[in-house]
Amino acid sequence: MAKEFSTRWADVYQDMINAGGDVLISPDGIHPNDQGHKVIFASMVNAIPVNTYNVKLSTAQGLLQALQAIN
Repeated sequence: MAKEFSTRWADVYQDMINAGGDVLISPDGIHPNDQGHKVIFASMVNAIPVNTYNVKLSTAQGLLQALQAIN
């Protein structure tokens, strides 16, 4: 669908599997733990062109600014 609509794709599901799968999930079995959130964050950052935006992608606010700037 991302290709069809020419949008960026952060494959969070696959990135979570590649980074350890179940070890990234909190004891409730649903939500990511702290490390899982870091994997999700990295997945989102990697979907943004690095040289396109002059923002600090190392912060949640920077990621939000970059995502909002994508057309």
